[in-house]
Amino acid sequence: MRRKIMTLALSAVLLAGLGILASQAIKGAPGTSLAGYETAPVEKGEIVATVNATGSIAPRSRAVLAFSVTGRIAEISVAIGDRVQAGQKLAAIDAREMQQAVVQAEALLRASQARLEELRRGPSADEVNAARASVASAQEYLNLLRAGASSREVEIARLRWEQAKDELWKAQSYRDATCGNPQISEAAKDQSRAAVAAAEMAAEIARLQYEQVKEGPGATDIRAAEAQLAEAQANLARLTSGPSAQEIRAAQAQVDQNLAALEQARLRLEGTTLTAPFDGVVVEVNGHVGELVSVTTPVITLADLGAYHIDVEIDEASIGQVQVGQEAQITLDAFPDKLLRGRVSRIAPAGTLSQGVVNYGVTVDLEPTDVPVKADMTASVNIIVARKTNVLLVPNRAVRRDR
Repeated sequence: MRRKIMTLALSAVLLAGLGILASQAIKGAPGTSLAGYETAPVEKGEIVATVNATGSIAPRSRAVLAFSVTGRIAEISVAIGDRVQAGQKLAAIDAREMQQAVVQAEALLRASQARLEELRRGPSADEVNAARASVASAQEYLNLLRAGASSREVEIARLRWEQAKDELWKAQSYRDATCGNPQISEAAKDQSRAAVAAAEMAAEIARLQYEQVKEGPGATDIRAAEAQLAEAQANLARLTSGPSAQEIRAAQAQVDQNLAALEQARLRLEGTTLTAPFDGVVVEVNGHVGELVSVTTPVITLADLGAYHIDVEIDEASIGQVQVGQEAQITLDAFPDKLLRGRVSRIAPAGTLSQGVVNYGVTVDLEPTDVPVKADMTASVNIIVARKTNVLLVPNRAVRRDR
């Protein structure tokens, strides 16, 4: 309480003294000395309190770009100072290997999808009929071996072989016509290939039958014929019973795996090209055509020079006075006679400890100006934390504090 009373008393004396000085100033010119005192006119104006800090000019956005895959630079499309638009191509590395990987992945995916579709669709009538014919032919051949053959049977076997070859030729001709027609579906092409495979098997069986009939059967021949019959019967059973749920799941898993591999291959291909993430100016270019770069090699630095901000550190003793939206007065070492303005746009929620002092990051957005501001210029920032208007002003030299 005593300190408060003394302060009020001193203030009263100061105001009284100012009144006397003011009355004396009426009689003399401003700045003259009366009875050993210097006088000054009493004025009203504005006074502000500021929190001061130093930082560097930074662009609104800045990106250091590197390729996402390792490779050799094939193209650099920009130079320092070039203005670019978002999505514009900046540089590229040799992509031939990645392109081939995409082609291979697409082929594997198509094959697995065709296999899955084939399983879901089930066998065609032609495939089932061909399988049944193979069983009948194998059974007949086995019967012939077991019974032995007459000259008439030898001739019959030869004619069947000729007939089987004719059927094979027809199936091959149909397959060639089908596969060579781009308007035919893949399913139809697959069926024609399957028919050729069945006809080839039937022709081979007929040939073997003819050879065996001519030469006469042996124990080994009979066992081989029995094995062929068993294989033909198993193939027919597989076709007529349809795929199992496990086969469908396995085929679907293969499709999913190949699809993931294709997506990965496409991502790697996309990674061979650098594009601008935003509108800006190229401020740095590293590397040259032919240079081998890795995913950690910065190649191009892009900055958005349409707006700037300043990041400063405010100690914990002053941070409580700073609020978002407060005006700031800014001077640059490069242009000391120019006053720039800005506003506080962000205050860090947590501080950092440096040399025993807790500091908080504060961002001040620079308002548009005609001053040719450049990134990394040193800036002195005065954040206005309090403002008083229409107050009495006296020169600082007129205020004396007794200690």
